[in-house]
Amino acid sequence: GSLDAIQLSGSPDFQLQGVPLLPATLAPGSELRVTLRFNPKNAGTSTGQLEVTVDGVANRFQVEGTADRVQISYELLE
Repeated sequence: GSLDAIQLSGSPDFQLQGVPLLPATLAPGSELRVTLRFNPKNAGTSTGQLEVTVDGVANRFQVEGTADRVQISYELLE
């Protein structure tokens, strides 16, 4: 089939990684993996929508992530 598009909308706390140049043709039985990363900036719940279009048909998936606390990192410069 033809993988026409992969789109992510909603909270900027979600990012797609490893998305190939599209459209792409997938052979029967093959797979294509992408990473949906949740990297929250604040504690709380974040929501979004992942849309994958295959052969002209859009499939929508709700995504949600909850952060109890946000890890803060710092570097001491001398």
